[in-house]
Amino acid sequence: MNFEELYEKYQNKTATEEEIAYVEGEIAKARRLSAILDEQDQRRAIKPADEETTERSVRRFLKKTRIRIALTAALALVLLAALLFGGVYTYALIGATNRSRLSRDEAAALCCELLVEKGYADSTDGMRVEVERDLALHHGLSRAYFEYDVEISHKGREYEFYVDATGSEARLVEID
Repeated sequence: MNFEELYEKYQNKTATEEEIAYVEGEIAKARRLSAILDEQDQRRAIKPADEETTERSVRRFLKKTRIRIALTAALALVLLAALLFGGVYTYALIGATNRSRLSRDEAAALCCELLVEKGYADSTDGMRVEVERDLALHHGLSRAYFEYDVEISHKGREYEFYVDATGSEARLVEID
């Protein structure tokens, strides 16, 4: 007979003295085992924190969260500003590109020819030319244009020119 059948007889009060003793012994063993397991679980259980520790933890968490939010907001503003600046700069570059009539090489050639025309050089042979292109925003974004700073070295002298890429102006700025 298995324990379940024996226990059913015990509950129905039809068990013999020997069966009653056996069932009660098993019940006692189960209670002792349960008490041992409960004791082990209590040792492993997380003990509740006191109120001060809880408040300290909450304050630290809130502080870290505020810092993260502030850093995220600052980063978002920087990215937004960069996007805005990039868009404005791109708008100006597109307009300047559309208004440009002179390329970098054409600006350099124009300055070399001006040196010859004004009598500073006999020919363009032996001239060393450096050209830098800048975006000119003097008249606003909608009228932006490129300007070239052209430096020409010829026979120990340096000549600096300003050239408006729209072709409206080319002038000798400095002679060293």
